[in-house]
Amino acid sequence: MFEKILVANRGEIAVRIIRACKELNIRTVAVYSEVDANSMHVQLADEAICIGKAASTESYLRIDRIISAAEITDVDAIHPGYGFLSENAHFADVCENCNIRFIGPSSRAMNALEDKAVSRALAKKAGVPTPPGSEGVVDNEQEALVVAKRISYPVMIKAVAGGGPQAGPGSGTAPWRRPCHRRLRLIRCCRSLAPHRDGARRARRRRHTTPACVPRRRAQSRRRCVPARAGRRRRLRG
Repeated sequence: MFEKILVANRGEIAVRIIRACKELNIRTVAVYSEVDANSMHVQLADEAICIGKAASTESYLRIDRIISAAEITDVDAIHPGYGFLSENAHFADVCENCNIRFIGPSSRAMNALEDKAVSRALAKKAGVPTPPGSEGVVDNEQEALVVAKRISYPVMIKAVAGGGPQAGPGSGTAPWRRPCHRRLRLIRCCRSLAPHRDGARRARRRRHTTPACVPRRRAQSRRRCVPARAGRRRRLRG
């Protein structure tokens, strides 16, 4: 059991982690930017250290400052929460090299699952059911059309790397609150395939070095039939 951990996040998730630690009698250290000095997670933690300015790139995404805070306060582990550095394999690797436990997947696991094509292959090898789709990345329109015809429409076009559309891993935004219109492209017919595939590739080029895409069949939800009310109120006549 850990005696003291640093929470490398802010807001609701940091508050939940700190409250859970209190129930387990684990001391906590909060990190915060200048604008979050009066935040709830700072008030709840046993210790708090300012790590930079308001911009997340100058505070919550600065690995060097978070590690420095962890070493100064002599913590046993770092909990990244979600977003920010939680999916950063390099951060996990730095924690391991500094003899600080990273509460989350190992850097090796994150590197293996960073590429959607590689993670799909690993899932199939482990016997995990996977939706119909391409066996690897699709680099040209003709190949994409062949795959889409084989798995049947509608299909989803996904960039092979990255997460959210705005800033990927490290955006600090909960996964269920991220808009998906740019990270996932819904294709209903072959005429829409080429422009959406190119759009997904451009979006990934702006944020990652890997613009490759993978098509997957979209899971269709069952439509519910709602019967109309039998006796509707008739319009009153004056």
